[in-house]
Amino acid sequence: METLGCNISLLLLQAFLLFLILSLTFSSPFTEKHVDVASFFSTFETRNVRVAQFFINASSSPPQVSSSNFSLATALYNSSINKFYKARSIRVEEDLAQARAAIRKAIHLQNYTSHSHRTETFIPTGSIYKNASHTEMVKKFKVWIYKEGEHPTVHIGPMHNKYAIEGQFIDEMESKNNPFRASHPDEAHAFFLPFSVANVVQYVYQPITTVKDYSRDRLQRLLTDYVTVVADKYPYWNRSNGADHFMVSCHDWVSTYIYVLLNLLLPL
Repeated sequence: METLGCNISLLLLQAFLLFLILSLTFSSPFTEKHVDVASFFSTFETRNVRVAQFFINASSSPPQVSSSNFSLATALYNSSINKFYKARSIRVEEDLAQARAAIRKAIHLQNYTSHSHRTETFIPTGSIYKNASHTEMVKKFKVWIYKEGEHPTVHIGPMHNKYAIEGQFIDEMESKNNPFRASHPDEAHAFFLPFSVANVVQYVYQPITTVKDYSRDRLQRLLTDYVTVVADKYPYWNRSNGADHFMVSCHDWVSTYIYVLLNLLLPL
């Protein structure tokens, strides 16, 4: 019992001391500072609630863009695009005008190499040439070769026998040593579609066993799909409706679909 009484007395003493410390604390000059700290945390908590409420409102109701502002932004974007293509068209026309002027000057002076930057091994002065356009063509004329498509129907053609001119032309145009090859489509005066009709006949149609196998539908679909791909990916076809695009083929099947694709393709 004695031990129990001592323990109770000790607990009461500890409680009394704790009460005394709390009383001194809240009655001391530091009370205001403690109140200020409590007020600060209360304000901070209120601000957090406001910030959270702001983000909730922002996520639930995104800012509305007026139709007038959207129309203005669209108009400015279209204007910038039109200016870009107009500037490029003007540059191409200026290149052609300079070439025409140089050709006329060369004819007048009968000097067919005066504007060349290198020594010519062949001077086009024969009767087959109506003017001195060959030198200017080598200097200025640029062709962009579309990179879309895969072998064996695109970018490659027969190199031997009667259809070899088709493959030879594609190979020369694809060559890195081709002086007419444009490094970027914006500097090109013409656009080449490296589509091989002869290879389509060989790899898509062969073997031909029935009369129905001679149908040109597959050939027409392949070429139409290729033109659609480049027209959707680049602006150049739609800009001229294909007037500055060309392809090369010596196959006798070309005549069967050329009229069908007349609005899509201008073959050489």
